[in-house]
Formats: sequence, C-alpha cells, structure tokens
Amino acid sequence: MDLDFKIVNIVATARFRGTIDIELIKMTPPNGFTLEGFNEKKKLVELSIKKKIQDDRSLRKRKPTHTPKEKEIRIRVKVFERVINVFGATSIEEIRDIVSRILSHAGIDVSTASIKVVNVVVITEIGRKIDIYELSKKLPSQLAPDIFPGLIARVPNSNNMGNISFLIFSTGKIVILGASSMEKAIEAFEKIKDKVIEATLQ
Repeated sequence: MDLDFKIVNIVATARFRGTIDIELIKMTPPNGFTLEGFNEKKKLVELSIKKKIQDDRSLRKRKPTHTPKEKEIRIRVKVFERVINVFGATSIEEIRDIVSRILSHAGIDVSTASIKVVNVVVITEIGRKIDIYELSKKLPSQLAPDIFPGLIARVPNSNNMGNISFLIFSTGKIVILGASSMEKAIEAFEKIKDKVIEATLQ
C-alpha cells in the first residue's frame, strides 16, 4: 500500500551569534511580518507572516476542470534576544528564509544561524475506515471517545523512536507527531503499518 505523506507543521528553533534588539523588532517589524504581541519582561516579540496554501478539502471535492482553492494561514514566530522560534512552517527552506529575514533586519550575520527542528507534524490517509477499538488492543494507546475522537498510539517496544506518537481516526486519517524529520515520521509509521491495515474495515 503506497501512501502519500504531507508535512503540515514544523516547529523549529534558531540560535545565532549576537543579540537581537527586541525594541527595534517591536517598533519596526521586518517587511511582510505583523506584530502579534510583546512581552517586555521576557524580552519577547511575537510576529506572524501570512502564507497561502492549497486547500486539501477543496481538492477532494472539486471537479477535474476546477482550479483548487487556496486558504491563508499564519506562520507564528517568537523572537527573543538570542533565539527565534518558528511555528507552522512546512519546509526547512521556509524556516531558513524567515530566520534570515529577521536576522538581516536586526543587523545580525545570517551565516551564524543554526536551526534545529523540534517537531514535524505529518499527515497521511490510509484510504480505508479503521476500527480504532480493535487497533487499541494491538498498540500501546489511549482511547477515550468522549474526550477525543481518535486513538492516541505509540510504536510498541521501541526506544529509538523518541517521543513520536500517532493520532489515528476511524476515517482513515493519521497524524504523526514528534518526529524530527519526514523520514523519521515515515520510519515510525512503517513500524505500525501492518497493525493499522489489520484493523481496517473493508
């Protein structure tokens, strides 16, 4: 079974040499960025930048001759004096561009920046309904339908998967959380794939 995997969110942290003038970023945000908040005590400026992406819901419903619709999302950025945190990007290139624009605006050498991915959120569709009650018996998991509509699961007997977990829905949608890359997310899913397929409904 060949599946398509898509990154929907990357959380990353950038460190660099030098100190950002937080007051400067607050008073004159970089071009294209919107000021969302300011915390003087923490010396933190919260920014956002708009991004247009293809609306997958319209893609599933559209006729072949129709142009897929776009939706607008905001990538959130927390700027500290020595650290930049990015939430909501979908590629490392996008994160590098955001960090570079902020550092350049602050007069800091972009080449000193080091970016670390903290979390990659990946989604896929199995293409079948899943019996999440049956699956909950086969994986280390939590199932509380009155609180959350999906199964929260982990890879069984695996210490090298870190904090990777899965949100598995009866519709066939699967969200992979906690990976450091797309490759790690797919590697983790491969370890539970057979059990997921066994629990699918024809």
